[in-house]
Amino acid sequence: MVHQGSSLPEKVESSRERLKRIASNDPSTVYVAWTGGKDSSVVLWLWRSVLRELFPDNPPLPQALRVTTGLEFSEIERFCRRLIQEWGIAETRVGADTGNVPQDPGEDAVTCCRKLKIEPLRGAVSANGVQVLLTGLRQDEHPGRSERSVYETRQDPHYEQVNPILEWTEMDIWSFVL
Repeated sequence: MVHQGSSLPEKVESSRERLKRIASNDPSTVYVAWTGGKDSSVVLWLWRSVLRELFPDNPPLPQALRVTTGLEFSEIERFCRRLIQEWGIAETRVGADTGNVPQDPGEDAVTCCRKLKIEPLRGAVSANGVQVLLTGLRQDEHPGRSERSVYETRQDPHYEQVNPILEWTEMDIWSFVL
């Protein structure tokens, strides 16, 4: 088990080993929760590299699940479109029901997040038969995440959430990207 004090190469290897175990089952039911941000993009790149390593003759396309809120910057949209083409990503995009969007997203962040992100994500997980959802969640992002686990079973709908870079720090992410 790695921890935040481990070296970046140790963290990368640990994350890759986790992903290899997941890929040894049915990678067609594995999706990456991808926002286009640095953390989820690192997870998507790691997943893609593991699939290419394990299936060198015919690697499956990595599947990205993107929940769009309508509040994304146009630069993020262009970046995601570019990576989809360059990396060969199968993107499933889902958005909130426009009749369900709060008038002022900043007024009630909890309700806004539930309506714009959580509810569409649950629907997409269910509709697409997602068995494993890989996330870019990191412990150092918020004190409430310090007790999170790499492997978390979710209900309603039932799926396994895997946080393969949980022990990475923001500096690890930027160092890896560079």
